[in-house]
Amino acid sequence: MRIKTLHIGKEITKARGIEEINLERLGQVVALIGRNGSGKSRILKLVEEFIKRATVLDLTDGTLEFVPLYLNNQFNNTSRFLKERHLLQLNLNRLNSFKVKDEKNIQEIQNLQQRIGAIGNMPEIQNLRRNPQPEQHFNQQIQKIQSKIQGYFLKIDHKQIQELKQTIDNANLTATTFEALMEKVSEEQDYQELASINQTALSYLSKLPHILVKDKDDAYGDAIKYEAKKAHQQYMSLKKLIKDFLNKDLRWEKQVGQSAVSETGVTTQSKGAWLLADRPFNYSEFSDGEKTLFAYSLLFFLLEQNPAVRISESIIVIDEPELHLHPESEIAVIKGIRKVIAEKGQLWIATHSINILADLSYDEIFMVKNNSIIPPGRVVPGQTLVELMGLDGQIEKLTTFVTNISNWAFLNFMTQCFNDPDTIEAATANDPEVNLFKKAIKENENGTMLLDFGAGKGRIYKEINSSDLKAGLKYHALEPNPVNIEELQRAGIEYSYKDYTELPTNYFDFILLCGVLHEIPATTWPEILNKIKDSLKENGFIILIEDLSLPKGEKIEDDGFLILDTESAQKLFGMKEKPSTLISSEARYKDRILCALLNKSKLNNVTVQTTIEAIQQIKKNAFQKIKTLRKETPTPQNKLSLGREAALNSQLYLNSDLALEKLSALNNNKPVDPVLN
Repeated sequence: MRIKTLHIGKEITKARGIEEINLERLGQVVALIGRNGSGKSRILKLVEEFIKRATVLDLTDGTLEFVPLYLNNQFNNTSRFLKERHLLQLNLNRLNSFKVKDEKNIQEIQNLQQRIGAIGNMPEIQNLRRNPQPEQHFNQQIQKIQSKIQGYFLKIDHKQIQELKQTIDNANLTATTFEALMEKVSEEQDYQELASINQTALSYLSKLPHILVKDKDDAYGDAIKYEAKKAHQQYMSLKKLIKDFLNKDLRWEKQVGQSAVSETGVTTQSKGAWLLADRPFNYSEFSDGEKTLFAYSLLFFLLEQNPAVRISESIIVIDEPELHLHPESEIAVIKGIRKVIAEKGQLWIATHSINILADLSYDEIFMVKNNSIIPPGRVVPGQTLVELMGLDGQIEKLTTFVTNISNWAFLNFMTQCFNDPDTIEAATANDPEVNLFKKAIKENENGTMLLDFGAGKGRIYKEINSSDLKAGLKYHALEPNPVNIEELQRAGIEYSYKDYTELPTNYFDFILLCGVLHEIPATTWPEILNKIKDSLKENGFIILIEDLSLPKGEKIEDDGFLILDTESAQKLFGMKEKPSTLISSEARYKDRILCALLNKSKLNNVTVQTTIEAIQQIKKNAFQKIKTLRKETPTPQNKLSLGREAALNSQLYLNSDLALEKLSALNNNKPVDPVLN
């Protein structure tokens, strides 16, 4: 389960000295980063209290996502009419709690009262009222569900982890093998964080390798029978967690002792033994950081043995997970927990670790400053770094310290060019690409049919759904990735296509290609773009949005990425004049984000020849840009951007050559070298 949106009003936050909280589109990790005293820990406490007071309404209004099936099934089994009335009443209670009500609040209250009254007069409800049992059952279900929601919350205190580690360390004074170690820990189990865990789990764990030997022998080579045993399933769980946190492979082996012959037969004593990284398990060989990571592994293993805990679907909160850890172990803890919670859980942390900051995605970073949360954005990571290091006015010194930062940026971008493209989960606040898309739609209000070509995980749809564009706009998605399709369906998208060949003819008013075209191999542009063009109504538009300063390198098959600008787009579609464009209202994105509006009436079919001409233009522009960059004077302020821009245009130049070589074969092997002047 995850908190998808978090809204906590001033009437609650003020008591904690925190500004009102309004967070949207939260993902797998929410990292609150800032200096000591900025308000991080108090915000985590508010999150904890939010879960504890969560209601059934939060299951249905989009506040919580990936709600476990158990809770959904319990909720859906209740009466539809009573459920609707309950939700309306909760909303009414919330509005009535406002000390000051404006005209809009008063109108909403009146509307809710009318709707509740109308439901109460329905024949179905009148029939239920003659028998109080259904409503009583419903109320019991509501209370049961709300108590269960709190069961999907886990707070891990670093002090408790250290206490568990200390207990293991003390046990190790007399034991180094895994099984002896666990036996000692079980005897000394008097610490709080395991209070709710099955008390026999540690003792059982100490005997686990021997049980595995017995189960293997009893199965007589039947792998299915052996793997169905409880011991094997627990072994696989422990093996995964050790790998997740310590990045070491755990396995067991059978060790056979001496055999004794008697009148009744042969007695052979055998036992199981743990091997870690193909060496006998020896806790005393662990570094201090590894011992803490092992404590995390053990804690999560024991939690998984508790049937009342569904750790992979829980919201986990940790305040300052970096305490008592070396830099590499700080990152290992976060990565390990990511794997534990997988696709449906959520991790909230408060930290001032630069090492953890460096391992987060930019949309996971929430800067906390002066008791207020600043949501993710393109500048937040940099601002957070300044905040953590207390760099105010010292950026130049840091830049001087980092040797040859422009070369680092160049090499980093080049390295990224061997990675597959990222999928953006959701738009961030004031996302310039999304803002340009909304502007394009608003300036052409006659159309309603929209196709999001390459929808990913619904970045655009989620933004439409929460904006004034929703009314009247009929959203369709094209997305080939099955994992992303499941995400889109969970988001509530009705109309979707898996392949461009499925697209209907003369159907859409707008087809959006937002950060998508550069991921499509150029050799397929003629076929795909002509299909897109045919799918438009006669006066429809292709909305082409590209980041001309791609922030990360991407590997697109063998050729690499290619980014169209207005000149190359004009050549690609054989247009008589450059396409009309929209400019970002933010000065820093004015020349960076391309938003071209391609009217179908002005487009010709894309051919191999027009594709060649477009790529020749890309190559020419990249060459000119490289020459300009070479003339720039590096300064502490521009070294990073110079290195990245040089890498970007070097890749565009080389990728153009690779694409032109393939297109030459499609063009009867005619030479396609451009003139670079």
